[in-house]
Amino acid sequence: MAWEEALNKVKDKETRDKLQEFHSRASMLVLSQLVLSPGLLITLTPLIVVFVVLRTQWTTLRTIYNYTRETIPMALLEEEAANS
Repeated sequence: MAWEEALNKVKDKETRDKLQEFHSRASMLVLSQLVLSPGLLITLTPLIVVFVVLRTQWTTLRTIYNYTRETIPMALLEEEAANS
């Protein structure tokens, strides 16, 4: 990389360390701005909300189904279906 090559050409260790520290901080700042950018948040928030709502409903439906299946015997349901 060009940055590493340029950094290796710096003779003074203290200056090289300060440049490396500055580069690390700048990289983290850029990354945090990308992650927290309004565009990304606006895009991902509705998807996350839909996923959570669907997951919650699915879990609730599954719980209701399991409860009903355990409470009402299957033989009774089959007998009622046969009689109708």
